[in-house]
Amino acid sequence: MLEGMKLVRRLASTPPFAKAVAAELVPGDAARSDVELGAAITTGIATYGHPPSTVPMGGPEDEWPSSTSRGP
Repeated sequence: MLEGMKLVRRLASTPPFAKAVAAELVPGDAARSDVELGAAITTGIATYGHPPSTVPMGGPEDEWPSSTSRGP
């Protein structure tokens, strides 16, 4: 994760992205060392779960299916 964070920082500083990035929100420019970035990762990490099959997929007789044989 630390290497990923450093890679994203390098990418965000390139000309194509720098035009769209006003500032790094978290952990911010003050976090520079691997120790500081590691601490930000450790304190800011969270999990997210998305339960599958929470919407009926629909069938031929459904007027508003969430997906069809042709896709969403």
